[in-house]
Amino acid sequence: MNRFPDELFEMTKQFVFTGSSVICDPPVLDTDIDLVIYVADRKQASFDLSMMDFSHCSDYETGSGKFDAYRRDKLNLIVTDVRADFYTWYFATIEATKLNIADKQD
Repeated sequence: MNRFPDELFEMTKQFVFTGSSVICDPPVLDTDIDLVIYVADRKQASFDLSMMDFSHCSDYETGSGKFDAYRRDKLNLIVTDVRADFYTWYFATIEATKLNIADKQD
């Protein structure tokens, strides 16, 4: 079972674990942990995450805004300050779990 990192608690408004460790049944155990967090301010979150030894991997643009990707050890973070983007990830995770999607192409 995935555990939410305590050090992210203060900056996080909402979160959802996603990816094959939660979508697949049975879960993939030898994979990274993917976590989407919704924050008030992406720039502040970027600074805070750098202080926690997260590496900034990339930033992306979507139709409604932007999100950033970070990594530390086996934890991948997807960080957004756009509520609609967060809920896109949230509902996609729910649907993918219902369908037990195992292939990344799906």
